[in-house]
Amino acid sequence: MPSLHHGSVRNLLAHTVSVYRWWLDCCVKGLEMPQVEGSQYASLAALQAEFAGVDRMVRKFLRDHDGSIDTLRRYPVPWEEKPFAATPRWLFTQAVTHEFHHKGQITTIARQLGYQPVDTDLVAPRRWT
Repeated sequence: MPSLHHGSVRNLLAHTVSVYRWWLDCCVKGLEMPQVEGSQYASLAALQAEFAGVDRMVRKFLRDHDGSIDTLRRYPVPWEEKPFAATPRWLFTQAVTHEFHHKGQITTIARQLGYQPVDTDLVAPRRWT
């Protein structure tokens, strides 16, 4: 859909992957921002594999910041002269809310194309016994 900022569902998903990588990995380690293009992913399976990697990265990020999730830190970002001050909780929240924003766009695109998207609301956690 040419009217979309990222042009397609695939590109929105690739952008979401890059946002997680940026905030929870590159920003924390002072690495360059990843250049991710939707065209890098030839199939849905390739994107699913990337999201599996993002899931592992999120778990590691949360483990690494267990006990310090609200500690203010400074992170270098390429678009600012001074380091960016934030807590790990803020970085995590930024990435997750960004994903949900794009999830809403993707479900809207699906409806505009005549598809009925699956329910994307969060479900109550299951109790494991």
